[in-house]
Amino acid sequence: MATLRGPDGCPWDREQTIDTLKPFVLEETYEVLEAIDRHDHASLCEELGDFVFEAVFLAQLESEEGRFDPRARCGPGGRRSRRKNAKTA
Repeated sequence: MATLRGPDGCPWDREQTIDTLKPFVLEETYEVLEAIDRHDHASLCEELGDFVFEAVFLAQLESEEGRFDPRARCGPGGRRSRRKNAKTA
């Protein structure tokens, strides 16, 4: 993602903000939910990839602004992951 946003990367990607990505995040969320509703596991795998791409994109933007380090906050050891796990809550 850093390469896409870099000087030799994609102009469209460089122009994006967390606000401009909102419609894409919403679209991918609905596509994941639709695949779940259909129990279409192949589509779910594909849509999750698209959804994760949007999450990585947002994390890159936040990282560029110095708001957080996605490796420290969004990884499997992050606070939210532990909080959301019913076995450890």
